[in-house]
Amino acid sequence: MIRDDIIFTMCHPESEIKIAQLRTLISAAKSTSLPILLASHLPLSSDIVSQVDYFIYDRYDTLSEGYIVNYYYNVPGYISTCTRRPGGYHALAGYISLKESMTFLRNKFKRFHFISYDTLLDIKPYIEYVSSILLDYNFVSGRYDVPLQQMKGILPGFFSCNIAWWDDHMPEISTWEEWKSHGRDGADNLLGENWLHNYFEDHWPI
Repeated sequence: MIRDDIIFTMCHPESEIKIAQLRTLISAAKSTSLPILLASHLPLSSDIVSQVDYFIYDRYDTLSEGYIVNYYYNVPGYISTCTRRPGGYHALAGYISLKESMTFLRNKFKRFHFISYDTLLDIKPYIEYVSSILLDYNFVSGRYDVPLQQMKGILPGFFSCNIAWWDDHMPEISTWEEWKSHGRDGADNLLGENWLHNYFEDHWPI
């Protein structure tokens, strides 16, 4: 029997702060009584894994190649700054975890609700609300627009989707060159939430 909803989260647990945030999210998610799937490219302690229903570990942490990520912080009239990530970027690694998880889940559940490990969200009413929308649509999220950078993005903290639709329509990607080939013009549009928005807009205009 295919069940209805599952909560899905990912974490790259490279610091104690991230691990603490992950614990907090799992605790909040468990209060819904829904099953939880956790995906990671780094090992996690057995006490965390025991708190979730499914754990997908992929030791191949596929990072960006020759790509510099810019992070912007802007408060009009006060501060505007841009910093650069010193190492490889995880957008593709996260996408691979997402695709692997949907393939695993497609004959077990109808809908997934992604909540990032560091997102504060009133989970139960959110899921009740978007599950009804997913009866008529395949993907539910918010989006943002940054006109100065000519960028539009899917909100990275949470979104929901029909699992079979995602698994059927989102491409298998395993290399950074493939990630770029499915994206637009490079630069900031290769950031995960911008790449995803543009892929949707190019294939199913939004």
